[in-house]
Amino acid sequence: MKLLETNQMNKPMIITTIRHGPTQDNFKKIISGRIDTPLSDNGRCLTGKLIRIVKMSDYDVVFSSPLLRTLETAKILLGNKKCDLRTSALCLERNYGLMQGVLPEEIRRIEPPIIYANVGGVNHSLNPPLGESFEQLRLRADKFLKLLMGKTVYDLRKRNILVVSHGTFLQQLHGILTGKDVYHSLGVDVAPLEVNRFSLVGDGRWKHKLVFKPETGYKAW
Repeated sequence: MKLLETNQMNKPMIITTIRHGPTQDNFKKIISGRIDTPLSDNGRCLTGKLIRIVKMSDYDVVFSSPLLRTLETAKILLGNKKCDLRTSALCLERNYGLMQGVLPEEIRRIEPPIIYANVGGVNHSLNPPLGESFEQLRLRADKFLKLLMGKTVYDLRKRNILVVSHGTFLQQLHGILTGKDVYHSLGVDVAPLEVNRFSLVGDGRWKHKLVFKPETGYKAW
């Protein structure tokens, strides 16, 4: 093997995650789930500002959910940089079934009634009709991580990975990387355009760094 290839493969593996920018559904507190909503004008503006706040390094490969709001976020962040941009259905948002696209005040009319678990002061739906359980979501996040780690998916030299995805999915992916179970993972909120970085250390653990967390919600920062 060439010396350059050996040095590339010895680089620490880094996974950076970014939740997509704000949408109108976020502003209205509507659960989008798998509904293909675009970024709002404010979301596009804030995503553009993120480039100036967080230095976008040269990623070897970028994985995005195939939904428009994540792809828009990824393309704005990358700008004119040439990069291997791939989509994967494995990092789609949780499927909320009949709860998707419904105004908050109308959710109580859904049958069967939604059962919630309160974690960190937030109610999380356990049984969205025709939707995905948190256990199913966790299995999907684990499968996605195996995809990132797998030798057959991309060249082993590609060690610096950016993942642009959704809040609930990223909670579970972060939970796997930091050793939290399904429900403790729900207690760690992932804000729109929040940036987290995970570096694989020598003993197989992932070192976590919160790179950027917007502190003012959907207002300009």
